[in-house]
Amino acid sequence: YGLAVVTSSTETSLTGGLRDYTRAFVFYRDDQNTWRDQPVEPAIVLRITPALPATFGSSIALERVELARQRIKRGEPLIVLVSWRAAGKIDQEYTAFAHLIDANGNRVDGVDTLPRGGNPPMTHWAIGESKQDAMILLIDPAIAPGKYSLHIGL
Repeated sequence: YGLAVVTSSTETSLTGGLRDYTRAFVFYRDDQNTWRDQPVEPAIVLRITPALPATFGSSIALERVELARQRIKRGEPLIVLVSWRAAGKIDQEYTAFAHLIDANGNRVDGVDTLPRGGNPPMTHWAIGESKQDAMILLIDPAIAPGKYSLHIGL
């Protein structure tokens, strides 16, 4: 919104830069394929373990995680931006996931998807190349309020 809208290529940008601007929004399509927007919380605190980058085998590293919002209301999506890097030759396709875990360790919601929707396939990523991806968890309104963990992986 506004006169000075700035975008960057997802092919070259390593970070989403969600907090580079005073007022930022994430635009996404909901499960009915309707465009929606979500304001970005100006400041959030993430505790990430293990520390990033996290490596998966010898070929893939998770370099960055950004959330649009830390507190989600019932029915709102949890928008997660991640940056993957091909640390070595990737010999197979992987499914990325973002799972919402309750205090008892149970998965209560989540998304499993090909990184970047499979475009391009991971086996085509060049060694050293970083790819930014978004995962949107359309949180079920029936999920009880509380504190949850987010598990991200392949």
